[in-house]
Amino acid sequence: MLSDCHHKLEQWRLDCHEKINQFFEQRCLELDRLVTVKLDTQREKTIEVQSKIAELLREQDVTRNDIDSLTSHIHHLKRELDTIEKIHSRIDTHSIVIPNHLIQIEGLTERKLDLSHLSPVYKTINRSGGNCKVIAINGDFLLMQQGNNLCLIDREMTIIKKSLYFQDSIFDMCWSSILSRFIVIADNGTYLVDENTMAIETLQSIEKRRWFSCTCSDAFLFASTLETEPSIVKFSMSPTVVAIKEWKTPYTCTSGERIDNIVYNNLTLALMISNAHTGTMRMELRSSDTFDLIWTLKLDIAPNKSIATRCCLLNCGEWLVADFNTSCLAQITNDGKIKRKISYGTAPYRIALFGPDLLVVSTKDGINSHKILCLELDRLVTVKLDTQREKTIEVQSKIAELLREQDVTRNDIDTLTSHIHHLKRELDTIEQIHSRIDTYSIVIPNHLIQIEGLTERKVDLSHLSPVYKTINRSGGNCKVIAINGDFLLMQKGNNLCLIDREMIIIKKSPYFHDSIFDMCWSSILANFIVIGENGIYVVDENTMAIETQQSIEKRTWFSCTCSDAFLFVSTFEAESSIVKFSMSPTVAAIKEWKTPDTCASDERIDNIVYNNSTLALMISNARTGIMRIELRASDTFDRIWTLTLDITRSTHISIRCCALNCGEWLVADFNTDCLVQITNDGKIKRKIPYDTAPYRIALFGPDLLVSVLEDDILYDIKWQPELTPPLDFLNTYTFTSKRKEGYSCVLPVSQTTDTILPETILFSELEPFFEVIHSQAKTTCTYRLDPYWTYELCHGLQIRQYHETKVGGKRAVVQEYTLGTHHSEDQNRLVNQDNQQLVKIHYKTIENRQVPMLPVRYTHGTACEINSNQPRETLVLYSKFYI
Repeated sequence: MLSDCHHKLEQWRLDCHEKINQFFEQRCLELDRLVTVKLDTQREKTIEVQSKIAELLREQDVTRNDIDSLTSHIHHLKRELDTIEKIHSRIDTHSIVIPNHLIQIEGLTERKLDLSHLSPVYKTINRSGGNCKVIAINGDFLLMQQGNNLCLIDREMTIIKKSLYFQDSIFDMCWSSILSRFIVIADNGTYLVDENTMAIETLQSIEKRRWFSCTCSDAFLFASTLETEPSIVKFSMSPTVVAIKEWKTPYTCTSGERIDNIVYNNLTLALMISNAHTGTMRMELRSSDTFDLIWTLKLDIAPNKSIATRCCLLNCGEWLVADFNTSCLAQITNDGKIKRKISYGTAPYRIALFGPDLLVVSTKDGINSHKILCLELDRLVTVKLDTQREKTIEVQSKIAELLREQDVTRNDIDTLTSHIHHLKRELDTIEQIHSRIDTYSIVIPNHLIQIEGLTERKVDLSHLSPVYKTINRSGGNCKVIAINGDFLLMQKGNNLCLIDREMIIIKKSPYFHDSIFDMCWSSILANFIVIGENGIYVVDENTMAIETQQSIEKRTWFSCTCSDAFLFVSTFEAESSIVKFSMSPTVAAIKEWKTPDTCASDERIDNIVYNNSTLALMISNARTGIMRIELRASDTFDRIWTLTLDITRSTHISIRCCALNCGEWLVADFNTDCLVQITNDGKIKRKIPYDTAPYRIALFGPDLLVSVLEDDILYDIKWQPELTPPLDFLNTYTFTSKRKEGYSCVLPVSQTTDTILPETILFSELEPFFEVIHSQAKTTCTYRLDPYWTYELCHGLQIRQYHETKVGGKRAVVQEYTLGTHHSEDQNRLVNQDNQQLVKIHYKTIENRQVPMLPVRYTHGTACEINSNQPRETLVLYSKFYI
């Protein structure tokens, strides 16, 4: 048996080595080709020059200067050849990660767990920012909710992947092997979670009901309901998820009872049933096929209205029940009897067996793991064999002793001999048993070895090829992309998606943070960096986990780019800066270039892109409406060249560029629907017409150009079912559309952390402030970009909300509302005893601090149809308003 098992493992090892060797040889061939092409090109040039010399000499129509010049070219080419021979192409290598689940060994026998003396806590993972105690296990990983994340945890209790979760409260989770997904039962829906990408999707094919608990067999899903008369529904999982059977009250339980938990095992379902009327709890085992009752056991556990009592499967058909009331675990035998009760220091809410050797207990504050003895393949077999051999030797010794003492009957000898034969048969059976070993192929990502070519081929954009492939961007208007050579990162609706070179989404992760301004790839962090409106985030390409970059100061960051060792970020402030960050060992600011070194005070840095120790800056001028591109040294910030572009500046859309190769650049001009190719010395090489307005462009490897286009998709309104009986809402408005359709609009009751304290300030002290904002009203406007709307605040003048799109090839505003205009007489002012005008100061809580704010009202805006045609108005709060 062992030889067969070892042979299977050895074959897996050889297959892996063969794949690694093939990968290695492929990369070596690529390197050889790069060197050979460069050498051959230079040799051809040398031969060409030598032939030219020979031809000139034969014709005798050459001067000494011609010969000297040609000879100089030959020496130059030879020096290049010598240099190439010594060049070391840059090769980046990354360690290969081999997941444990690539080899799975199923034990020869199931050992009954001895929980009489539960081992101390092995490891703990704290659960912060939430009170969800639900867990699910698939053998390799544990899924849990921690704050606003669903986290995947390995057997060392380390978080290896996580994904943002902003859906509703979670009631239960389980693993489906046929779907290779976790199933999450929540308050308002059922979701699927991919363990590889951590993508979360709604399971649309399941009817919306009050589902409460779930469990899976290999082929079926079982889900119970939290209804007046509880049901259990059986779903087939292939080819689609569809309900095939429902067991209802009274077959499940009585109408006054609740099914707290269901767990599948070996064609049976364990049910935890609580009775609120009698205050009793029982456990039942039923057939998963016919729902026939196998056994029932009344438990000395008081039911709780708000907390369900849960159980888990051990092995050999035994069960473990978590009693959070008395802080103990109850072990149940496979025939429905209490085997023992184990005291637990903290109230246990959920329990699960994490593989053969780890018991996991979910408590109020976190998850504890307890070690149980586990044997791998050789030890598993060896221990079993050694135990049987010891018993055989023990019996043989006993026979020999009895024979020596001659105090034994023939029956005694026959009985002992029978025991020996029985033990030998067990040994023979063990030798013939084949442990089940599942092996899975190893996957070697291409980016583990990256070779930077010795030569860079100039990209020919004189005849741009037709569109190769397209991926639609739905549910949002974010046009930002980032590329790391292997993959492209983009936002699609409420997800960040990782896309391969075939434009196929291979991973995605929910993104519910703020609007994204820019993204870039950091090779030293091996993460994408995302610049959001209110923070900077890092995205792991393997796990798609999104984390806030805490070490970077909170400012209005706008564009970003990375070299191998540094991060460069520009600001969207009154005076634009560029900050240089070191990336190792921690992210820390080491240099800041400010106005006027970066640009003039009335200019904006739309984009920064790093390439080969330089920074390309796209700079727009608000006063002149002129756009230019500058190339600067990334170390000293010295200007290398500058080029004025025939591109009109936009107030709310930034002009972007990307690096090509050989130091060339490509600029996206969405106003005139074209791409502008710039040479490495700062001259326009050509303009390439483009059918649709390009907003972002990037080179995806050596042979793929990616462009991001307009995507005008309005918000999708999901209509809720009619509310019956009618509810009394505050702020309810009824209006009729142009098509005579009646609608009721319920506005939320305003809730704010703002407070108005008795503190006031003389209006005369604020006159300098108002003079400043009035004088700058025509030139100083602040913009907020949402996925669909743009908000424009021209200080001291007006506020408007509009949407801009392309009509007939030109940009045009198609929807616009004035949210208010500034009128001095509409400001809230008081008068003191000295007949002086006062203004009340508002205070807003920001990061646990009371910040003083000056309120400025903007009134007489566009009439609001759903508010009885009352004019819109807005209150703007200014902080740091003292002049």
